[in-house]
Amino acid sequence: MLGEAGFDRDAAHLVWGTAGWAHDVFLNFFRSS
Repeated sequence: MLGEAGFDRDAAHLVWGTAGWAHDVFLNFFRSS
């Protein structure tokens, strides 16, 4: 159970990190076009 909770937390951080990266890329693309 503890391992699963840790995995869920890591997965959430990965998702948020990817969303933030995609957001930055989108803004950079939007500004340059």
